[in-house]
Amino acid sequence: MESYALLMIAVTGSTGALGGLVARALADLSPRLVVRDASRAPDSGLDVRVAMYADADAAMAALEGVDTLFMVSAAESRTRREEHRSFIGAAARAGVSHLVYTSFSGAAPDATFTLGRDHSTPRSPSPRRR
Repeated sequence: MESYALLMIAVTGSTGALGGLVARALADLSPRLVVRDASRAPDSGLDVRVAMYADADAAMAALEGVDTLFMVSAAESRTRREEHRSFIGAAARAGVSHLVYTSFSGAAPDATFTLGRDHSTPRSPSPRRR
């Protein structure tokens, strides 16, 4: 009989609305919660690790052994993009093979909300049909 190891899932943002919802929905799979402040982590008996997006060393340690990462976009700040790049790079170095990153409904280059612009993908012009 073959045995299959369960994939390790990590969830960021579990102290907030979206990350908390995802953590609760995945609780039966025992996800690892990666939080900025352990005292604010949900009291769920799950594995809690502390890491800030900008701290690559702490992020790498927190994500060691993780296969799939659910990453909640950080709050708007001047350094948000650099923090995300640092965290995603740490995830890759830790061996995370799949990353699920949250975005926004209505993300577009001309969105009023800054994060809506940041999350847009520039579209190349459609080829002309003849």
